[in-house]
Amino acid sequence: MPVLRFLILAVAIAAGGFAAWLAVMREPSVEIVEVAAPVDALPQVLVAVRPLGLGVVAQEADFAWRDWPEHAVSPAFIRREAQPNAIAAFADQIVRSAMVAGEPIIPEKLSDQRAGFMASMLDSGKRAVAVRVTAESAVAGFVLPGDRVDLVHTFRRDSGGARSITLLTNIKVLAIDQRAGETRDGALLGKTATLELDPGQVERVVAAERSGALSLALRSAADFREEPGEPPAGVEAGVDAVMAAMPAAEVAGAGQPSPRAASTPGKPVEAADVEKAAAGPTSVRVRRGLAPIETVTLN
Repeated sequence: MPVLRFLILAVAIAAGGFAAWLAVMREPSVEIVEVAAPVDALPQVLVAVRPLGLGVVAQEADFAWRDWPEHAVSPAFIRREAQPNAIAAFADQIVRSAMVAGEPIIPEKLSDQRAGFMASMLDSGKRAVAVRVTAESAVAGFVLPGDRVDLVHTFRRDSGGARSITLLTNIKVLAIDQRAGETRDGALLGKTATLELDPGQVERVVAAERSGALSLALRSAADFREEPGEPPAGVEAGVDAVMAAMPAAEVAGAGQPSPRAASTPGKPVEAADVEKAAAGPTSVRVRRGLAPIETVTLN
């Protein structure tokens, strides 16, 4: 009897295991596949592969397409979907503004080299005019290509004395002598400064240089975005009063040989004064530009 019960229990256990095995075999296998979230493709913009200096003739190898965040793409950038042949189109063009490696290309920074170098540097509708400068009139050489300056015109008055006026403001300096590119030096002394002017401004600057002296007043980089042009009304106020009171001998005589005589500023030198001067040392009062008056002893 106990043996029979044992056999019945064994058969029941075997039947249960067999039923469980059948259930597992009939259940289809489920494969878990991880699907990555869709990623939007980034737009591609044209960039410089290497640093490009002013005046360099760009080659196709200097450009490449790079992914760029959509929110950071400027309308001025060149997108691949808009200009797929841009690399070939910009090859052999002159670089008008220096670029660093990785910088997005802007069409305004390149120019067709069919024109000369300086003509390629000019903005549309502009003219290049060179004016004479000295260390004194060009801020001791600290006026460099790419800076912005105000033009100050100093001239003699018919009634005597001299006058200085701000002729033009926020004018771009294209070159100092034949140096148009960036310089690592802190100063660049030259004899001429090439300025970018409107056609109407050219006549005024040329006439001003013939009738007097031009000085360059260096502007702060924070003021570069102001529109170039004439000074605002009233900017000359106060200048007339000062310059009209200054005798011509004190202003226009800067850098000129002084007569060997003691004379009152603005008063012609008489023959008697010259004879007195020959008898011994004398001194004269001299003003150089707008600097304070100084006394110079003549031996």
